[in-house]
Amino acid sequence: MKEITLEERKQTLLNIMDCIDSFCSQTGLRYYLTGGTLLGAVRHKGFIPWDDDIDIAMPRKDYEIFCKTFNTYASNSYKFVDAENTPNYYCSFGKVFDTRTLLIENIANPVALGVNIDVFPLDYLGDDFLCAKKINTAIGKYRYRLQMTYLKYGKSRNLARTIVKNIIAFIFHHYSRKNLIEKITKLSKQFANKTDSRFVAIIVMMTYGEKEIMERKWFDNVVKVDFEGRKYNAPLNYHEVLTHFYNDYMQLPPVEKRVTHHSNTAWWKE
Repeated sequence: MKEITLEERKQTLLNIMDCIDSFCSQTGLRYYLTGGTLLGAVRHKGFIPWDDDIDIAMPRKDYEIFCKTFNTYASNSYKFVDAENTPNYYCSFGKVFDTRTLLIENIANPVALGVNIDVFPLDYLGDDFLCAKKINTAIGKYRYRLQMTYLKYGKSRNLARTIVKNIIAFIFHHYSRKNLIEKITKLSKQFANKTDSRFVAIIVMMTYGEKEIMERKWFDNVVKVDFEGRKYNAPLNYHEVLTHFYNDYMQLPPVEKRVTHHSNTAWWKE
């Protein structure tokens, strides 16, 4: 196999995103660029220069339709995967990947995927911020257990740490990933029918902790933003979203922080 270069990887992601955007446009499903992808679109009109991924979010209702229907639309080159259609799948959200590629990830019991885009559900959390925090706390223990199933056996710098690490890995490898994901999903959907909720969050992930709890009204409408010469969806109130996460988001971080946070390699299958 031939290793995929950074530029090839980015082009592959754009091709996947074009397919997702086309599908959502035809079916009326709503999505938004999110996280560092949204920041890159607004600040750089594309990828953050030191980043190599694309993330999107969808309101839970749209997300569930997407999960069930995308694979009937996409060519054999692209496939949506989640815990429902892929044994031992390890995330509480779905991914669309390029089947012509292979991604080597540094986790225990990985699933054979390729270069992919994360597709997150955006869940309603009601009108009470304290209630939203309690939901996050309740889900947090299951998110932690799920993440610990990624832990690989291995050696540390001293014997005691090696023993502790491998005992922890042994314990968590016996957890059912699917059961954990089902618990996370059930708790996340408590306010699924309260579409006028004040608060929303990508509660299945919560990368930024409680800062992920945001005003629903920021996501009520979409706007097209530039991304590597294309036009993709962003929340109409992306300024409020980005300010909420990053404060002065147009300011570049220090040079030492301009690094990717992913530890995987990607290969062409042929």
